[in-house]
Amino acid sequence: MIVSNKKSTLLLLFVVAGFLLTLGFNNCTNFSPSAKQATTLAATATGTCDEVLFDQYKTSVYPFFRQESTCLSCHVEGGQGLGVFASADAKVAFSAFNAAGVSKLSYMATNPQHKPPHTGEHNRSAVDTWSNTWSKNQTAYLDCVSKAQNGGINESLLTAAKSAADIYGSETASQTLTWDLSLAEDLDTSVTRSIPAKITIDVRVLYQNEKVAGYIFSNPTMQLKDPTQVIVIEGLFFQINMVSIPSQTTFTSLSKVITWSSLIPLMDAQANTLIKPVASTDVFQLYIQRIAPAAGSGEGNAPLTPVIRVSDATTGSTTLINSSTANVNIVRDAGIIRWCLSESSVKPTSADAPCVTSASDGTLNGWQLTRPMEYTFSNGDGPKRLYLWVLDPNLKMNSDPGTVELTLDTVAPSAPAITSVHVTDSQVADMTLTHPSESDVSGWCLLEQNSIKTAPRKPSLTDGCWSWSDNNTKPTTVGFKGGGSRDIYVFVRDKAGNVSPASTKYAAMNSFGAITFSQLTSAAGGPRATLYNNCFTCHGTSGNPGFNKLELFDYLSAVDAADAGILVSRINNAISPMPNINGGLMSQRYRDLIRLWTLPEEGDQPLP
Repeated sequence: MIVSNKKSTLLLLFVVAGFLLTLGFNNCTNFSPSAKQATTLAATATGTCDEVLFDQYKTSVYPFFRQESTCLSCHVEGGQGLGVFASADAKVAFSAFNAAGVSKLSYMATNPQHKPPHTGEHNRSAVDTWSNTWSKNQTAYLDCVSKAQNGGINESLLTAAKSAADIYGSETASQTLTWDLSLAEDLDTSVTRSIPAKITIDVRVLYQNEKVAGYIFSNPTMQLKDPTQVIVIEGLFFQINMVSIPSQTTFTSLSKVITWSSLIPLMDAQANTLIKPVASTDVFQLYIQRIAPAAGSGEGNAPLTPVIRVSDATTGSTTLINSSTANVNIVRDAGIIRWCLSESSVKPTSADAPCVTSASDGTLNGWQLTRPMEYTFSNGDGPKRLYLWVLDPNLKMNSDPGTVELTLDTVAPSAPAITSVHVTDSQVADMTLTHPSESDVSGWCLLEQNSIKTAPRKPSLTDGCWSWSDNNTKPTTVGFKGGGSRDIYVFVRDKAGNVSPASTKYAAMNSFGAITFSQLTSAAGGPRATLYNNCFTCHGTSGNPGFNKLELFDYLSAVDAADAGILVSRINNAISPMPNINGGLMSQRYRDLIRLWTLPEEGDQPLP
């Protein structure tokens, strides 16, 4: 069913976006700077750089999206717009905001063709204000992190602007932009240090349907001007017109040590941006997260403490991991040749001493020879702490380990129980559910089907069934998609994302048949008047004031609205309730009636 798939897609988008934010927020990989800014973020911070940036987001950007006149009517959980950057949960909104990117959201907010009257040029002043403020906040954040990771020294670098004019006029030719990091004219005026190296990037116009749609950045290279130098470079960010651009346009995983004076490719990857509008007057800048002289030979210092983050491969969480094997992301390890991931706090005594809990494959005496991308924890759930030791080419080891703490929870919760179902006067029945550990339950999935069907499979975390209870609270009603003998099952998921077995089947008899369109649109008849009483006032005809003009005046129009995902997403929107003229979100009973009509038995179609 199209509606259900859209729900799943939105939840999957949230999960993926959350994971991307985890990498970027903790490791500086999703933020691109845009203007000169001193490290005031670090100087005034009462918490970590991350915490201060989030606080500044809540005061500078978040309020714009939370207005009914802008994005609140669509971009929330259950809303019809992709991305939940207007969510009531500021952290959820922050994740979606960074996944979409400042440029895209700025463009859409001022685009009169997107969702008038919510979007258009009347938003220009407000958008310019928060986007400029946010760009400065991002610059300050990266500077703050650079100092925090490098002994109080800011090792980031911002280049001067280069013109895009020469790349126009050809769909294939690229312009190579070059910055000499030793020259003041190639550095932003805020930069007070230089590096004896040149850095280049190829840029060409990206065309779609013979129209300019953005840019393609590729082939970043670096060349030392002083062959005696050794330079470490980590994290490469692009910006256009002094404004940050989407995360897809950054070589965020760059971590490399540059030696010799030959031209060294930094990464093979290509980065595209669909920023609009683009023009020959555009200018580009590069922001380097960290660039500094690397440690020398025998007399050099030990490697800096690497930064490590662990995340759940399914949910993206960095605190609750529901699989014994988790994703690992490591930065600030340029030039490292061996890695030791261990749950032991004991530092190896030397490069020859074994790493006691590293994976057995691809290792030398327990030390991994390539940067680890995942880690399998020891048996047993509960608090875990992971330690990271590294070796540079001189086999020097970091003095202090990179560390991360988390909780491993791999055990699925026990099955819930259906204690009662009361079928009274409609296709929706009152229901009572219980679970022995409800404080650990973060979602309920209710499945109802014909009794001739086999028991349902365990739902995935992206299944649309999770989104049908109010803010993941326990359902109190069950709707029947058909008449006769019906079977009801319930699943729960815990805070770590583990899904329980199904409840024991509860059999019920529905003598009222399947909900029909005529029942929903009847002006009288108790709960059967749901669609008429709650939706027709605004969306009944093309002359009514309803947003998007659902035109629910006949069966086919209503089916179109349901199949487009609009009807179902709006009635189930707990953040921006529809219809709000009735005082908030309609009852679960009413929403179940509409859901049943729009999501009929598998293989069936809604009946007029």
